[in-house]
Amino acid sequence: WYPAGVWGDECGNARGDKLAAVLGMLSAKGGHERWQHILPRHSGCPQHKRQGGQPPGYLPGGSCQEREVRQMEEKRTLRILFIGNSHTYYNDMPLMAAKKARAAGYDCEVTMIAHGGWFLEQHVAEPDVRFDILFGNYDYVILQEHAHPFGPEEKFFEAARKLNTWIREANSTPVIYMTWAMKEEEAVQPRMTKAHQEIAEEIDALLAPVGEEWWQYKKNHPEIEMYAEDGAHASPAGSDLAASCIWETIRADLEKK
Repeated sequence: WYPAGVWGDECGNARGDKLAAVLGMLSAKGGHERWQHILPRHSGCPQHKRQGGQPPGYLPGGSCQEREVRQMEEKRTLRILFIGNSHTYYNDMPLMAAKKARAAGYDCEVTMIAHGGWFLEQHVAEPDVRFDILFGNYDYVILQEHAHPFGPEEKFFEAARKLNTWIREANSTPVIYMTWAMKEEEAVQPRMTKAHQEIAEEIDALLAPVGEEWWQYKKNHPEIEMYAEDGAHASPAGSDLAASCIWETIRADLEKK
């Protein structure tokens, strides 16, 4: 884990613990500005044996290093960048998505840039965000706008257009992450859904319709609590649904390629 920055929720309330950030141990109500989770890499052969008089390190089919390179090439790699706020970092949701990708056979790395309470336009103003998009070699970039309160839409759209320009320049694929309305404000969801659909269509981005699926799942499974205690952020179950929706959106796109 490589954490940096300040922890906080979407309302800008600082939470968490610096030591926990360094150790990479996140609480359900904490998150950090940026982290990267990378699968462990091997250095050298796990077990050296002499075979047929060959020197240590020899294995049938090539040297230890050659076998390791072939094994890495056989496993499909996938790099994903998440940009957003606490609705991205709650419960380590990007890591949940990465685990689903790995279960599907991908060597998946995820990076997150998320500040509590931020709008996408604030990310646009950060030079590091542009640099990460252009030079991070990402396959997909997930964009999550401020949700509570939602709007104004034009602020969202302008930021998404600018970020999309950098994403396309980097030959990456943008994914619009549709969030959900607050627990007591279901009537707001159609407005959120419409805005996310419009900008995804305009910039030809993939759309992860988490907000739509959220309310349908909530109605089908009333026994499962989708919200955290504040009625805005996701519970672990809610974050798992978001991760599943985002991963399935990416998976469907990968299968077309």
